[in-house]
Amino acid sequence: MALSLEQLTAAFKKQDSTESRPSNYYRFWDMKDGEQAVVRFLPDANTENQFGFMVEKLMHSLEINGEYKNVPCLKMYGEDCPICKVSSAYYKDEGKDSVNGKKYWRKKQHIVQALIVEDPLAADPETGETAEGKIKRLNLSYQIYSVIKIAFENEELDEIPYFYKGGCDFIINKTKSGEYSKYDVGSKFAR
Repeated sequence: MALSLEQLTAAFKKQDSTESRPSNYYRFWDMKDGEQAVVRFLPDANTENQFGFMVEKLMHSLEINGEYKNVPCLKMYGEDCPICKVSSAYYKDEGKDSVNGKKYWRKKQHIVQALIVEDPLAADPETGETAEGKIKRLNLSYQIYSVIKIAFENEELDEIPYFYKGGCDFIINKTKSGEYSKYDVGSKFAR
């Protein structure tokens, strides 16, 4: 079952949020300020995914025996999560600024697969290859996710972006704001 543009728009409208990443992730954050990468999102193989091309991943970062571990949140699987219950209890007892509540609260990630259309990153020194023309995973920052969400909420898209015909690329633009890099200024779906 293919998703309609309206279904994708509805899924993004009802949404509201790091960690280590495997080497098959595209490291767009390594771009220099002022550079941009162009990617084409690919559809999820799971045709029941309400987001069509994006997967939401919920993880808890816990210290276990002196080591930090990422533990999947059971809410991703439609189950009650005991770690979320602990976090909620801390927030209830200590208020909205609870350090312990924040410590145990789940972190949200948005992951996509994309064809890298334009890659500004330097070639791999060992292989001489860039990511251009390759399919990579992207762990979207909150800023990039917000740009995508707003495009759907404001109904800026004429077609589903990952369609081969009629779809569009996405531009990831890295800019500088003070001492920090930003990705929400200039990042957008290509027209």
